[in-house]
Amino acid sequence: MRLSDIARLEWDSIDFEGKTLIVHTKKTDARICLPLMDPLLGKGQLLKILTKLEVTDGKYCFPEQRKLDLDPSRRSALSVYYGRMLKRLNIQGKSFHCLRYAFVSRCQKQGKTLEDIALWVGHSSQETTKMYSH
Repeated sequence: MRLSDIARLEWDSIDFEGKTLIVHTKKTDARICLPLMDPLLGKGQLLKILTKLEVTDGKYCFPEQRKLDLDPSRRSALSVYYGRMLKRLNIQGKSFHCLRYAFVSRCQKQGKTLEDIALWVGHSSQETTKMYSH
């Protein structure tokens, strides 16, 4: 997911029983269904995190980050917020975009098709996904 996709996550997009997450990608204007129990998607770890989130807004999972994303003059603050989160998690020298590259490469190593990977990361073209592979 992109930072803007995360900022736009809605509570209604999480199926806790079916263990799926529907992500509406802003860049490609597509809806992606992610199987949260897939080992490449954390084998349920994201689902655990989502269940622990405090509900502060009836619609959006991350209402403050959504406000930042909606304001072009403040959108860069999402990257700052993400950087601070990585620091708290003791993850050094990684950007959000860097982790997207690593995810694509990991999926390919595990035998996922470019078509499936492109869907998961919200690329409209498999050619774009190919460029992410290392």
